Amino acid sequence: MFISYLEPGCDSRDSFYAHEGIESGIVIQGTVEITLGDKKVVLNEGDSITYPSTVPHRWKNVGKVTAIGVWVVSPPSY
Repeated sequence: MFISYLEPGCDSRDSFYAHEGIESGIVIQGTVEITLGDKKVVLNEGDSITYPSTVPHRWKNVGKVTAIGVWVVSPPSY
């Protein structure tokens, strides 16, 4: 489990990640776009998501404020 702080415009640099396990996250502040394969999901404050980590994924702060989120990766792969 970890907390992330993403400045506006910050992203995973067009790199997709994929690994064993499952991920869950909740956005505490701001707006984060999660790309899962060819599907994009926009999460706002209070929104959460869970997905298999084997799906290629990436993220981006598409808002105007620092995005804060709490994420759980199981098993840990970072």
